[in-house]
Amino acid sequence: MALEKELRLQSIVLVAENFNPSLFNRTWLVKHGFVDDDSILDNSIFTPQITNLITDKFNLLVIPNQLQFLINNNDTSFKDFIGKTLIPIIQKLGDGIPYKAVGVNFNWYVEDNSKNISFTSRELFYNESIKISKEFDCEDARFGNYMSMNYEGARLKLDMKPVNAFDQRTKKTWECLLCIFNFHTELTTHDSDNVLNVISKWELYREKSEELIKLL
Repeated sequence: MALEKELRLQSIVLVAENFNPSLFNRTWLVKHGFVDDDSILDNSIFTPQITNLITDKFNLLVIPNQLQFLINNNDTSFKDFIGKTLIPIIQKLGDGIPYKAVGVNFNWYVEDNSKNISFTSRELFYNESIKISKEFDCEDARFGNYMSMNYEGARLKLDMKPVNAFDQRTKKTWECLLCIFNFHTELTTHDSDNVLNVISKWELYREKSEELIKLL
């Protein structure tokens, strides 16, 4: 089975009691050099309740209890954006943010162009020895799987399921297998150094997702 595998989203999610999205306004972000003003796209949003900074390179979403930093492709330069934008923001905020958890995420899209997703997901995940699987033994069934384990200080959660994917740029819609790797760390101390320590493992976590996706 020749599967095509593409990493289409990489993100780091910080969870806290309160981020105060109004702080992350356009003036503050530009003043401190986190982003160039001319790189901010028109569909960005800056309100007291939400900041959604959109550039050609990365997105920064801030809501009261969460900060998401993401890139919608497999570019390894995401590491550079982490170093130039996300880490300086965390350092600027200091220890005034009561951090609770950090998630490092990789979304892989998997498909076999010669077969439909029903057949592909059956080949990968159908198990006739499991009684409930036999109840889904029909042509229109879709199959997936969920696994988790501890890995390098995080809880790795892998969720694999058939989805209807949509590409905003090309407006293409297609069925594929979405494999979400979530490296989740609950913080025992809530200072920024602990957050930065987790983020420093980004490359290690990415390599683990690549290693595992090759096993499909």
